[in-house]
Amino acid sequence: MVTLLYEKGQTPPPNYHASVTLETDSNGNAQLSLPEPAPEHLAAKVLIDWGRWNCAGDCGVLAATQDVIQKGMVESAAPSFAAEPTPGEILFVVRPLSLWERILYPFVKG
Repeated sequence: MVTLLYEKGQTPPPNYHASVTLETDSNGNAQLSLPEPAPEHLAAKVLIDWGRWNCAGDCGVLAATQDVIQKGMVESAAPSFAAEPTPGEILFVVRPLSLWERILYPFVKG
């Protein structure tokens, strides 16, 4: 899910949708073209099966659009994962739950 966040004084394009739900392909990739003018900020969140996967925080980011366009971003639940995002990319790295996390998940899922 991606939410485009226009600031006060910014004029969003006509007929834009503030929130967009994307579906990943078989490689886990999803693509979105930003409207013109681009929003000042954007929020992105990945919906996962929390009974099988772990993601950093709530698996979401709030970022300045220009930072994403120029540098990219990484949100990782795997501390040893070393990857540099490409400009324009938000990379979410999830990891499988450990055996203990899977055993405890039914008790802590709330």
